[in-house]
Amino acid sequence: MIKKYFSSLFELSNSASIIRAIIFTSGHIFIETIVISRITGARIELAGTAAIVGPLISGAWYWVIDRWWTKRHADVEHGEPGHRH
Repeated sequence: MIKKYFSSLFELSNSASIIRAIIFTSGHIFIETIVISRITGARIELAGTAAIVGPLISGAWYWVIDRWWTKRHADVEHGEPGHRH
């Protein structure tokens, strides 16, 4: 019963992590598009194209860090094996 509960929490956490990464990445693309356009004077379409690459990489990096952090805290809080100091 307890193992099933923690398994469900992990699945929820994984879904929430992906959702946070998508929201972060979308906002980052929007902000970077405006900044590039204003600073360089580029058309919004061109600035948007330029703004996509960096935030996608940043979003993926955030997801990796968030998954690591979430798993590490679950290990610490529940005394599960796999936690390293």
